[in-house]
Amino acid sequence: MKLLVRTAPASLAPFVRTVIWYCGYSGSNPYELLMPDGTAQLIVPLEGPSRQVIAPFGRAQHHAVAYFTGLRSQPILYRSEQQASTLCIQFTPLGFRHFVGPGAATLVNQTEEVSSVSKAMASKINELAQHNSGEELMQITIAWLGQFFEQQAMDHAVAWACRLLENSSLSIADVVKQTGYSHRYFVQRFQNQIGFTPKKFQRLQRFNQALLSLRQAPKDPFDTIFRLGYFDQAHFSREFKSFSGVSPGKYIAHRPQYAHVLSLKSPLL
Repeated sequence: MKLLVRTAPASLAPFVRTVIWYCGYSGSNPYELLMPDGTAQLIVPLEGPSRQVIAPFGRAQHHAVAYFTGLRSQPILYRSEQQASTLCIQFTPLGFRHFVGPGAATLVNQTEEVSSVSKAMASKINELAQHNSGEELMQITIAWLGQFFEQQAMDHAVAWACRLLENSSLSIADVVKQTGYSHRYFVQRFQNQIGFTPKKFQRLQRFNQALLSLRQAPKDPFDTIFRLGYFDQAHFSREFKSFSGVSPGKYIAHRPQYAHVLSLKSPLL
């Protein structure tokens, strides 16, 4: 497999986390469970069969063309790709809101083909996908994103709150106080922009820190529990499973190659 990963340049960092391209990927097991990582994504299948999303939607969804996955608070179960080539853009929650528009909040825990959101955007993405070289495609994609986002006006209060909630253990009340708005007004404004309440957003950030910590130091889960401010082991286990779909012990037992992906032999967890 060929893999290219580019962290967004500083000018794009408020809107885009990473741009990823891979070619010739095949999953080692029939299924993959993708856990929420705090981003929303634009996924562009370039080669290989259509992408099959099995859960949590109740029925399989097939995507042969570019599609969005909104900000998520629950895992997605995929049929593993085979000999697939894909371009993936990972947006920050606020960046996704600017990219998609007000409809971004309706895509929370959903997938939607780009053409259903914007036919003009779908046409541009199809144009990008014609570039055969991964390096060239990455460069052109990042340049296109730069042109798009330089025209966008940032909601600085929400962006500031996101940074605080991502990188600190401040209470929601403390974060809201720093914005200068009333609690009720700011929670509504934040949810309209991000799709989550500030509290749920903060819980998701803490889950992601726990996930990375467990993968790096699986033999010391108690350090993770107390360092990240969970009340006790039961509280940690409930929170972890609510976002990941599996218990911390089952996650550790899988020894995942990538922190947010579990390779599964069966769709039943």
